[in-house]
Amino acid sequence: MIYGVFIGATLALTCTVLVSGNSQESQPNIIVMVADDVGYGDLYSYDKNTGQERNEIDIMAEEGVKFTQWNAGGPMCTPSRASLLTGRYAFRSGIYGSTSQVFAPKSVGGLPTSTTTLAEALKDQGYFTGMIGKWHLGINAVSSTDGTYLPGNHGFDWVGTNLPFGQTGSCEPDTQTTEEMTKQCFLYNGSSIVQQPIKVKELSEKLRDDAITFINAETENPFFLYLAFPQVHHALFCNDDFCGKSARDNGGYGDSINEMAWVVGGILDELVAQSLQNNTLVLFTSDQGASKDSCRSSHYNGGFRGGKGTTWEGAYRVPAIAWWPNTLAAGTESDTLINHMDIYPTALKLAGGQVEALPDTLDGQVIPDLDLEGTATEREHFFYYCSDRLMAVRYLNRKVHYYTMGSEVAPTGRCDNTAIDNTCYGDDVVYHDPPLVYDLSADDGKTETTRYAGSDLATIISEVEELVSKHKLAIGSLPTSEIDKGGQIKNLPCCDSATACVCNYY
Repeated sequence: MIYGVFIGATLALTCTVLVSGNSQESQPNIIVMVADDVGYGDLYSYDKNTGQERNEIDIMAEEGVKFTQWNAGGPMCTPSRASLLTGRYAFRSGIYGSTSQVFAPKSVGGLPTSTTTLAEALKDQGYFTGMIGKWHLGINAVSSTDGTYLPGNHGFDWVGTNLPFGQTGSCEPDTQTTEEMTKQCFLYNGSSIVQQPIKVKELSEKLRDDAITFINAETENPFFLYLAFPQVHHALFCNDDFCGKSARDNGGYGDSINEMAWVVGGILDELVAQSLQNNTLVLFTSDQGASKDSCRSSHYNGGFRGGKGTTWEGAYRVPAIAWWPNTLAAGTESDTLINHMDIYPTALKLAGGQVEALPDTLDGQVIPDLDLEGTATEREHFFYYCSDRLMAVRYLNRKVHYYTMGSEVAPTGRCDNTAIDNTCYGDDVVYHDPPLVYDLSADDGKTETTRYAGSDLATIISEVEELVSKHKLAIGSLPTSEIDKGGQIKNLPCCDSATACVCNYY
């Protein structure tokens, strides 16, 4: 790789990261890359003991900023992605449900088109916007082809290879029939199906090529690219260049991560080749932590308790890296408290938008580490939701649990018994009165087992309850649940009913 060729001088700001003044008059290009179910400890740069090789993502961290207190916008794919793209808690856009947290291929609901996404906000600032990869925010409203909720209807000027639903356990040719795979395993280009079922061995190269095409497609305006990887959601996949090559054992997990990293490296290489690196902010993160419901692969949440589908730290704490040569200092580590929602106002401010005029519509805050003006204040708290249920509150270094999923005693071992509760109202959801309070600065906040008993415990609970009261008052009534609208078989995407929905137009 060649993208490590130049890191310019830097000046210190009050936040953790060293930032230099950006002398370029133009608005920066912005690329947001989101992995699927990558745990906090899954990358070499976050945990060198997993056996995962140092790859292009780790080099990106060495040349940029590694965040240690970055949190997901939700415990599952759909709410987390909705939160990132809207800058708000997902339920405020109707993304919540009583029996599920995510959209299915046959869902009739989706992210409402009335919601202003980050892509739409940046379009208003003159940006050319693009989307590639996993969507999972709805597909069709009334038929198998209407595409009401696809990314092209949410502010993206250009949509390349994309998975409206995403990778799933059904997409495994060795264990699933073609008929079963067609129901969940399909690939789009723009708003049209091009493969059903999807051929995953070709997928990473298509994502990489599409990203490079997009970067080179617009020369007059700044661009925003949202690239959402299908890796490393089960079923795992890799092409022949990567399968069986990683030293990390169990199920090809390391192979899949390295293949994803190859795509990241190719994109950064292209930015350097086009002399765009000094005016492009690139973010890499994960939608939420890794699944901990089985031992089918070697995913790892870095020792944090729980995993995907819960509101323990294993679900919310995610790896995150920012890369911007000559603006962000290389090899920097930040412990600033950040949530996915903060990407929206940060990007909008960098683009020249008036973030201060949107306090009632955004829950995100400008990230101090990425604020070139140096005026942003650090986040002090945020709320952990499962569906529309407030589960916990992060307040400085304390975490207050009103509800928890699974037993109060943390399971032991990497393959633990903290199950994904997809309803948020299941039998293993436990209410706590008084709430459980943990100090996340103790033992890196990983175990969430030793309850905080400091002399200020009562004060902490009182202050958090005041925050909750103000928060609920500000939220007001919720819109109708989009997920609870259910689904219809007629909404299932089908390339051609005459071929039993089996096609390959690529």
